[in-house]
Amino acid sequence: MLPINTGPLIDVGNVRAVSFIAPQLLGGAAPMLRYRQRVSSDGIAPAPGGDARDQQGGLLVLGGQFDVHAAGTRKVAAVEVGGAGRGVSLLSVKFAALPSVPAVRIADDYRFDVSMLGSTCRWVGPSTAVVQDDRTADVRRHWGATPVDGDLHVRSGDLRVGGRQLRVAARSPQGATSVQRIDEGATSAGWVDLGTRGPGTDTAGRLFFANWRTIAGGLLRVVFERPLPAQPVVMLTPRNARAAGASLFVELDEDDAGTIGFRVSTGAPLEQSDEVLLVDYFVVGRE
Repeated sequence: MLPINTGPLIDVGNVRAVSFIAPQLLGGAAPMLRYRQRVSSDGIAPAPGGDARDQQGGLLVLGGQFDVHAAGTRKVAAVEVGGAGRGVSLLSVKFAALPSVPAVRIADDYRFDVSMLGSTCRWVGPSTAVVQDDRTADVRRHWGATPVDGDLHVRSGDLRVGGRQLRVAARSPQGATSVQRIDEGATSAGWVDLGTRGPGTDTAGRLFFANWRTIAGGLLRVVFERPLPAQPVVMLTPRNARAAGASLFVELDEDDAGTIGFRVSTGAPLEQSDEVLLVDYFVVGRE
């Protein structure tokens, strides 16, 4: 059996431009392809985001397949981009058997554009983000999103639109995003399971709340599966008349990791009732 690479299988350094047309690669995600130019090219501006000339040349991968071998001991990504290179485009590339690593990792020292369109990913372990972007926000803001025709399908992970972060999940895994009642002695709270959508996630869900005595203040708490680094926008939509008549508002729960969840509270006393309160929430993160 051939040894699996413990470093880049293909290492692209100081080049003006290089293209791979329908490559068929087998190796370890150490990575399989690394693009890291160490010498600055003519015309590259020192400011974050560079200038228009930075998009000339660079790395292009058109079609082909990156078949990641499970025996690899160093697991980074299938493709790693960093250094002083120019723009990178990955078009209609298949990434197969990814071992719980991203298809593409963008290093924090890379200040140019990366475009990935029409590519597919399959993981043999738990799926991760398709692209791990370690660049700072002041670099990312210089590059517009790649235009996409038709529907954009994201199975799981974070979807960023115009600097806003949405977490996408088909269903909330058991023990992931959770809902808790605040007053153990007077209330009950939980999810309303919406069929195939299941219970709530970090992005959206439907909550029920009931109280058997008059209560004011905190009603229930939603705890995120993963903290959000910046304060998100949380929107509430009443789903029945009782919720519409309540003076509901949101308070964020935060610690050193960021925003770990939120509380749904009432500004006026909520009378005891046999009718439950139903409310939907929607969370939009910010970078």
